[in-house]
Amino acid sequence: MIIPLQKINIIAQNKYQNQILEALQSIGIAHIIKLKKIKINKIIEQKIQKIDFDLTNIKFISEFLKDNIKEKQSLKDRLSMAKKPQTFNQIKKKSEKLNIDKLTNTITKIETHLQEGQVKLDKIQKHLKELAPWVNLTELPQETKHTQTITGCAPLNKYAEFIRILDYKIKELSIETLHQDAKGAYLQITFLKKHESQIKEILASHNFEIQIPPVKSNVAAEISHLKKEKDRVRLALKKWKKYIGKFKKYVETLKMAEDYLSWQKEKLQAKLSLRKTKFFVSIKAWVKKKDLKSLKNALCEVSSNILIINLKTASRDNPPVVIENKNFISPFESVTGIYGLPRYNEIDPTPFLAPFFIIFFALCLTDAGYGLVMAISSFAAIKILHIPPKNQKLFRLLGYGGVFTFIIGALFGGWFGIDISAISPGPIKNFIEFFRIIDPMKDTLLFMILCFGLGIAQVWFAQIVKVISGYKHKQTGAIASGIAWALFLAAAIVAIIGSGLKISALTNVRLYIILIPIGALMITESRNTKNLFLKPLVGIIAIVQGLISVMSDVLSYSRLMALGLATGIIAFIINTIAGIFRDLIPYAGWVIWFFILIGGHLFNLGINALGGFIHSGRLQFVEFFPKFMEGGGERFAPFKRESKYFEVNG
Repeated sequence: MIIPLQKINIIAQNKYQNQILEALQSIGIAHIIKLKKIKINKIIEQKIQKIDFDLTNIKFISEFLKDNIKEKQSLKDRLSMAKKPQTFNQIKKKSEKLNIDKLTNTITKIETHLQEGQVKLDKIQKHLKELAPWVNLTELPQETKHTQTITGCAPLNKYAEFIRILDYKIKELSIETLHQDAKGAYLQITFLKKHESQIKEILASHNFEIQIPPVKSNVAAEISHLKKEKDRVRLALKKWKKYIGKFKKYVETLKMAEDYLSWQKEKLQAKLSLRKTKFFVSIKAWVKKKDLKSLKNALCEVSSNILIINLKTASRDNPPVVIENKNFISPFESVTGIYGLPRYNEIDPTPFLAPFFIIFFALCLTDAGYGLVMAISSFAAIKILHIPPKNQKLFRLLGYGGVFTFIIGALFGGWFGIDISAISPGPIKNFIEFFRIIDPMKDTLLFMILCFGLGIAQVWFAQIVKVISGYKHKQTGAIASGIAWALFLAAAIVAIIGSGLKISALTNVRLYIILIPIGALMITESRNTKNLFLKPLVGIIAIVQGLISVMSDVLSYSRLMALGLATGIIAFIINTIAGIFRDLIPYAGWVIWFFILIGGHLFNLGINALGGFIHSGRLQFVEFFPKFMEGGGERFAPFKRESKYFEVNG
């Protein structure tokens, strides 16, 4: 249901503004109304900029420490969503003690040393890689009066031919193979200068690349020096990384500071929404009516001179929306939230969509085995991961979906895609067949009729919800339209059933059953038309448009059958493929069979549960909601301390 709100105006002397904001942020029950035109306040803006700067530094330090400090955590701790409890005073005290600027400078210097060291290391490694092919070169190429020495690389595919031709054509030369790798063969060739032009011609024709070793002295000595330098740089980096470990104590404090500064920033931003005079300050806000007393008590602790005035909700006001439902229904608020919130003067659709959504979701899976896995894993996750109550909605919704999928899957005979006809007679087969009332593969038409029947039921029920909403908000037009459409759809269904079953009693009266709601619809749908002669035409057009809309809406529910059949077929195919591997490959086939079954069914469950959730939700958003609500409500966002990392108490 949509919780009723009260618009209030808090008036106090200027000297109390900080204490009032502190109190409001502490209790977290007031939605502050922002000014449409915010006046520029340079002092506040400068403070916000300073906080943003500090938050940026905190993020930099936190990311740096996270990347360089490996915390040992158990799998349970990693998966756990439970937050560590902390009091506001503890967070405030530790945050205010933290010297962010000093810590930022220190971490920046450490990062600079690490980066410079890594650059040096990369440079050394690159140089070593360049020298590797020349490790066997004892002396650098030298030129004498009669000889010349060149070094370079020959492609491997031409290397043998290259050597053969050189040996054949030029007898007075020396060829030494220094190294071979994927790039080619590295050679040192010494020859008489008189053969220079001939040799260079041969080198060019065989793609020989002349290379000079990147070293000024002995290659082996240079490599030895570089390796020592590499060890020295690595040791220095290791010392710096060990030194970083001393900053582990700041990790939690940085989280506290991030939260605390975010709260301070929000408080400064709230100041911009204050209405101020020379002596007084005014804060307008929305509060749940049930929280008014708590708000007054909190502000009385600040000062008894603070005035709280209850304001009437004006027609131009757009109150924020907060929906709260009973324990079983509350998880379905996740579905409503995806679409968006209803307006304050509309009805909360959550209780009305709940039974349809959960049944549709189950029909999209139609497998009792999948339902059992989903229910157990969802409820187990809540316990094992210590998920806080406010974050449990989606898990509980999936758990409910698993329970209903188990029930509907049993009625459809779906158990992990197992072919029931292939099961040997016995208690297992008897158990499955006892509960099965529909075989979706054989009774496809019946399955489709069931989906269309549910679609008609929801479209009809949408008109009932419209009547309830109209009655609640005293909208006579919505009440009249909802009743007329509900009667018309009910009459049409009765007439169709009577015609199909050939019940004489219904056949005789079905014309009158239809005509009366049609007359009512013509009156209600043309109520805004002032021209009496146009009223019948407007009414008929509205009825035709409504019928087309109903038919297209009902056809959309065929997707439930499509998804339900797809889940079963894919599960059957997974079993078949796994069985083929088991039978074809001795021994190891059983291992493959096991992994195909587990992986395949988990994938099938995941992809079809996602599809079922999306399409079941779509039927609510497109076919159900528009019949009685517009949506677009603003979410109730109380001014409070919300922590990313801790459970804040006090």
